[in-house]
Amino acid sequence: MFLFSSTIDFFSNEWFLYNGLTFFFISSLIFYLKKCSSIFIKKFNKILAIIFLADFFIFHIYTVLDGTWLLTESLPFHLCSLMWFNSIYLLIYKKQWSFELMLFIGMPAAFHSLLTPQLNHGDTIFYVFDFFFSHGWLFAISFYCIFVLNMRPRLSSWWYSFLRLQDIILLVFIVNFLVNLYLFGYVLPPFESFETSNYMYLLSPPIAENPFVLGPWPNYMLGLLFATFLHSLIIYIPFYFFKKIKND
Repeated sequence: MFLFSSTIDFFSNEWFLYNGLTFFFISSLIFYLKKCSSIFIKKFNKILAIIFLADFFIFHIYTVLDGTWLLTESLPFHLCSLMWFNSIYLLIYKKQWSFELMLFIGMPAAFHSLLTPQLNHGDTIFYVFDFFFSHGWLFAISFYCIFVLNMRPRLSSWWYSFLRLQDIILLVFIVNFLVNLYLFGYVLPPFESFETSNYMYLLSPPIAENPFVLGPWPNYMLGLLFATFLHSLIIYIPFYFFKKIKND
């Protein structure tokens, strides 16, 4: 479905190298920032938000110049792209719901993207760097909020975040339908081999191997939703028991 797509094999040398460097630099930065003053952290939040926003524009300008920008792929409607904007909002405003959405939805999505990297615009150095920079931060921003900004999820917030995801899915379904109608004259591709807009992989499974992607469309989406539900609950459980022990 994606003209320029390539993958990085799980547990390959490149997989270890890129993920290892990503987590080393980000975790080292978080460890350093944990010791910094609140005044410095406030300034850093704004700087990091500007860097994230700049990365978005640089990426899209580069893809246009490189000839890899596609209406079916390059709009910011993949889940990680939407969470990228959510992370910018979170850094600027520190809203509780935004943090919880990153923790329970954004972090698991980024985690699986890093486990099975799919480079939808190609595998040049620029695209590899941008993929691991953006997805590395999408995974780590929740830890940044917990250990540096001292934020914690509220009671049952995992469930409310999961419900917000359903609203996002509905929105992205509509985007996919409109793009398909504009470009190809159909809302859903009549056959699997037909080209389709596929934001959030709602109309066709990702090419990267993922244990939760089971069966053809639309069956595999149930597996992905169940995986998201399960991940959100598992992430929430330690916070629940820690809060319970602390209150007791």
